[in-house]
Amino acid sequence: AADLLAGRTPLAPISLQLDGEYRGTVGVWTGADAPDSVPTSASHCSDWSSTSGDGVYGISGYAAAELFDFDVVPCTASYLHVYCLEP
Repeated sequence: AADLLAGRTPLAPISLQLDGEYRGTVGVWTGADAPDSVPTSASHCSDWSSTSGDGVYGISGYAAAELFDFDVVPCTASYLHVYCLEP
């Protein structure tokens, strides 16, 4: 987590769930183009409180910029996951 928040490229994709299950490649809400950047209201669905507009998402199967900034989807997308990082 500390490496990601410092802007370092991860060594591997984030594909393991808390319960130990391998999740593979899925879309993940991030709301910013990198873990060390400040998001704008438009990129995170107004602090995840709005269903209007679009939000930034990443792809868990990547160990590069796409991990956090793959594309945008409508804020109504309910199929995306979230990353949970701890130091």
